[in-house]
Parts: sequence; structure tokens; C-alpha cells
Amino acid sequence: MYNLPKYISISCLATTVAAALIPQLGAQSVSFTLVAPAVLEERVKLVASEDQDRMQALKRLFEAAGCPQVSEQAVQGAPTPNIVCTLPGKEQNTVIVGAHYGKPAKGEGVIRNWSGAALLPSLLESLNKSPRRLTYVFVGFSDQQKGLRGSKAYAKDAKKDTVKAMLNIESLGLGPTKIWLDQADKNLVSGMARVATSLKVPISGMNLDEGTEVDSQPFKDKSIPSVHVHSITSADAKIPGSEKDNAAALHLDEYGNTYRLLAVYLAFLDNTLGMPATPAAK
Repeated sequence: MYNLPKYISISCLATTVAAALIPQLGAQSVSFTLVAPAVLEERVKLVASEDQDRMQALKRLFEAAGCPQVSEQAVQGAPTPNIVCTLPGKEQNTVIVGAHYGKPAKGEGVIRNWSGAALLPSLLESLNKSPRRLTYVFVGFSDQQKGLRGSKAYAKDAKKDTVKAMLNIESLGLGPTKIWLDQADKNLVSGMARVATSLKVPISGMNLDEGTEVDSQPFKDKSIPSVHVHSITSADAKIPGSEKDNAAALHLDEYGNTYRLLAVYLAFLDNTLGMPATPAAK
């Protein structure tokens, strides 16, 4: 049994942020809700040593965060399913936010990748207090380390005409937010950089080693715009999935910065993704 914390939400209507970030929206605002830092910490501390327990914890966290639709998707050959939380919007156009939850063979697997999976419910909670134009689907992928089984199973049915973006998060909290630039859709990167500049949150590009498998790849292979977010640098590249992969490796301040960035970014996409460009005011 997991002792889930009492969730405290700080409501933020970011009118001033939106005005600086996307002036073409005029008086419109980017609306989002930030959970308290203590909530982020409690959720990431719910790391478990077995994939079955991680899966159950993620499902409970989605429910506690107010997800209106939580389901399981069986994955052929995998002992645990994908966990799917759907936040319906006015449109069928969809943004997928994914993170695998499986534990690596070594270490506690806090960084890789409970740090990403545990952030999904908080990102859901950042959006579900306001009506949304887009539909958001948050997916905890199973069996990432065995050929991306979970993400391949989910991407198989993803339709390019309705899935407008895929954001994958993995190995967060080692330091400031990084993007795998060589694998990323340039428009998604540009939007995230604009949000980061507005929030004064550091962000940079850091390509991972060639051959590294990440859960955004099956979507990229279907020509769905994708971006992989992480926090790995060359100095700490060996930490995720090693004996050093534990709670001590996680920098909660950087983890919180990544959360703020992604929460506002997802709200930003709701106002901009797939919308016609508005001419700049003269």
C-alpha cells in the first residue's frame, strides 16, 4: 500500500507570462496549475523496486491527481501494461506525453526513469483545472529496456492526422533540462525554448549516444513530431541505470524547474499547436 500525499495545488493564470511569451495571442492567457514542490518530492519518492509496484503506484497517482480516464493497455510479451491517462479536449487533435516506468537492472532507478514517470500525474494536474482545446494523453510505457515494447505498442495505433506531437521525458533531475536536438522536431524545440526564456528556466541541447533507444522513436518513425527531454550531460551519463541511480542523484530544484517548464509548455501548445499564425502587430 502506498501512502499518497495530500495534494496541494497553486493556481496560476499566467497572463503576464503569456504576454511576454506569445504576443500574437494578445489578451489571451496561457492557463495552468502548478503543484507544490512538496508534491513533486512525495511523488518521486514513491519509487518501488518492482515494475508491478511501479505500475500500480503510477496508476494510483493518476487517479489521485484527478485523471478523468485511466486505463491499461496490454503489451505483447511484457509482464506489465502501459498505463494511459486521457484528458479529453474539445478537439481530437492529441498531444502524447510519455515516460517509461520500468526499473533498470542496477540501482534504484530513481533517475531512470521513475523521475519521468512520477512527473506525468503532476503534468496532468497542471492542465486539468481548465478546459482544453487539445486532447492530452499521458502514457507510462512498459518494457522500455526490451526493445521499446510499450511505446511501440502504443505508437502502432497512433494516427498521424490526429496525434500532433509526442513529448517523451526520461532521466530528469540530474541537472538543467536538456533536449536531444538531433532527434527533435524543430518547431517543438522552438516553442519550448520560447517558454524557457519567458520563465527564465535554463535549457540546452544535449544529444545522446548514437544507438540510444528512447520512447519517442516509434512516434518519430511514423513522422509524428516528437521531442525527447532529459537532463544527462557527458559528466553524469553513466549515472542512470547504474548503482549510483538513487535518490541522492536527484536534484529537486532542477527537477522542479523541468516540471515548471513542461507544465507551461503543454499549456502553451494548447493555445498554439495547429493554430494558424497570427500576423504580428504593426
